[in-house]
Amino acid sequence: MSAHYLGGALAGLVYPFFLPWPFGWAQGFVGALPLVTALLLAPALAPARDRGG
Repeated sequence: MSAHYLGGALAGLVYPFFLPWPFGWAQGFVGALPLVTALLLAPALAPARDRGG
């Protein structure tokens, strides 16, 4: 059962490489989303530093 979902996820990551050129921007955009999300969440998830209290 899980192989179905893992295969679908893998296919979803690989098939954009076989699309015509105009879809290349979408691949870069989707690839950049996790990076931007990680950069925005890093300060929020970092442990709080001692604030002198």
